[in-house]
Amino acid sequence: MGKIRFIGTGSGFAVLQRNPSSIIIENKGKSVMLDCGDGTTRQLLRFDVDPLKIDGLVLSHMHPDHSGGIPFLVQTIHLMKRFDPFYIYVPNETTHFIRELILRSYLFPEKMKFDLRIIPLYDRKKFDFSEISIEAYSNDHLKTHPKLLKKYNDLNGESYSLKITCGDTRIVYSSDISGMQDLDEICKSGGDILICEAMHINLSKLKQFLEKNLFKRVILTHISKSIEESKSEIGDEFILATDGLIMNF
Repeated sequence: MGKIRFIGTGSGFAVLQRNPSSIIIENKGKSVMLDCGDGTTRQLLRFDVDPLKIDGLVLSHMHPDHSGGIPFLVQTIHLMKRFDPFYIYVPNETTHFIRELILRSYLFPEKMKFDLRIIPLYDRKKFDFSEISIEAYSNDHLKTHPKLLKKYNDLNGESYSLKITCGDTRIVYSSDISGMQDLDEICKSGGDILICEAMHINLSKLKQFLEKNLFKRVILTHISKSIEESKSEIGDEFILATDGLIMNF
């Protein structure tokens, strides 16, 4: 039986009751983290998750509430004397930066007992962790300021949603998106579980979208203040994630 563990379900605003974004997918002895917001490593300990049993991390984009916990996670598994390789998949434009961030955190590869492999993500790139297959789908979350992207021309606005396959189970993780149009392709023909962010979308439009793209379960994460305040009105269509929630599949 596979599991989805919600390590952090908050939005980009710091709040006391929710940690920033992080989710773990487990299936048949393999474990993959999706995003690693600030404080994620402490959350792992809080929820009795062994950091050494995580095979790798997939970073959807570089906003700090999704990426801010990476150096401390690497430091932790180093100090815990990891020996197995650790894989970090990151948007292609970010690959060099992540390497430099870890190095300039004085986490020298020569001192680590494990091979840290930083691998670029591209649109429709597929990769797997034996029992967990993942395909990246580009979205427009970071492309909402085109003039600024032209100014900082080494930034391409790379951001990804993820399609995860565990045996016969199909899971879609939206991460952050710019609107419902970002889900059209990745959600085509539906699936078993949709983990959808609730910060940048309209729930009424999501309900309409799901009439054509059926999922057995829809879990809302990346919970904003407005969603928190109106959660009693969400209804039966959605499951509102909380830090520490475990969903079996």
